[in-house]
Order: sequence, then C-alpha cells, then structure tokens
Amino acid sequence: MQFLFALDDTLQTIVAHTTENPETGSYYGTEIGPSLYLVKDDGVYLMSASKQALLIDPAQSGTDNAANLVAYAIGHESGTWLRGEDFGEPLGLEFFVQALASRATHLKITITETEIALETSCGR
Repeated sequence: MQFLFALDDTLQTIVAHTTENPETGSYYGTEIGPSLYLVKDDGVYLMSASKQALLIDPAQSGTDNAANLVAYAIGHESGTWLRGEDFGEPLGLEFFVQALASRATHLKITITETEIALETSCGR
C-alpha cells in the first residue's frame, strides 16, 4: 500500500504541535517518544501522538463533537474505505520535521508486510 500526503499547512500545524507537546503515551507497552500516528479507519491520515490533543475546535474539548486535527492522504479522505484491518502506527517525528524543512511538496508512505518506508518528493 502507498499513501501520498501533501506537505501543507495542516501537516505543518500537526508537526509543530507535536514538537511543542512531545510527551506521548506508550504503544502496546513501548514508549514511543515524539511521533505522529499513521491511522487507517475512516480514511487514511496522520495525527499527533501527543498526550495533549490537537483539536480542530478547542472549544469542543470534552464534548462528543471534539475531533482531532488530521492530515488525510490524497484520495483517502474521510468517507473512503479500504479493505483490511484498521490500524494506528506511530512514526517518529524527526522525519516529518526534516521533510517540512526541505523543498519537498509531498510525502509518500509505503507499507509492506515487513516495513513502513517514508520518502519525500517535489510533486506527485
């Protein structure tokens, strides 16, 4: 599976939040450090793994309408479904910081049975 993400303002906001709020929990009992989660459920997206939530509307905190700010993969926005199990996988923050500092415009995440590879590009 391959997913393409725009290195845009939304992803920059998520990375900045995670940088400013680096405390995360554990992932299946393992401390993960500052990370973004790659999530597949209702669409495919990246979100902060920080304990301090990054909400679309902070005024909704503690309500049923509270929603995290996420960066969707191109073509895999909310409402798109893929076969297979839903998942959330932590990816180290440093790659995203470097990708945003580069002149790249997109981030490609490739998932195989044995690894997750991340690479940047200056176009689709």
